[in-house]
Amino acid sequence: MAFLSYCKKSRRPEDVEGCREEPSNPTLERPLTLRNKEPNPPTWPSSVHVIEPDDKFVGDKQALFDSIFDDNGKYTIHPWGDMLPNSSLYGGYFNETGRDFCTKRMAVLLKPGVHKAKFNVGFYNSLVGLGPEPGAVELDAFEVLNGVGPDGIQYGPGPGALNNFWRSVENLTTGRGRDIFFFVSQASPLRKVHI
Repeated sequence: MAFLSYCKKSRRPEDVEGCREEPSNPTLERPLTLRNKEPNPPTWPSSVHVIEPDDKFVGDKQALFDSIFDDNGKYTIHPWGDMLPNSSLYGGYFNETGRDFCTKRMAVLLKPGVHKAKFNVGFYNSLVGLGPEPGAVELDAFEVLNGVGPDGIQYGPGPGALNNFWRSVENLTTGRGRDIFFFVSQASPLRKVHI
């Protein structure tokens, strides 16, 4: 404001282009206590899940994760069949055929601590640890599998991943001794993760 006042005093207004008072901003003129009325923590939309660690979580965390990934939370037969059967060490498999252009978006924010569950990272899912570094959030495992073609049929012995994109995992550590399967093709960042 002082500069603009100087412009007006030292030169004729017609000599200085655009030298006039800026309009006032009523938001900035209010006391700080009247601004920023957003609650802390914020009120999250239904597409954002903030998950407490196991010592504070009430309920079945694996069932919650499964329902986030898939509307009915049902596993299908794993594409590798008997080679790696569904077990407590590995988990199940979700068929994502047809979900690549769905409108469902999800963010799962894990608070610092231990989370004894496996998260299937699907289309438009972001899995984020909220700790200051990856070691602050420990998750048993996460995975991205899509071993089927557009017709829903498994081709070949390995998983097909050419259609796995638009998902992310960041800032967490996985449980010891767990294999992590993260078969993706593009737009699927894996950032600050200790495996």
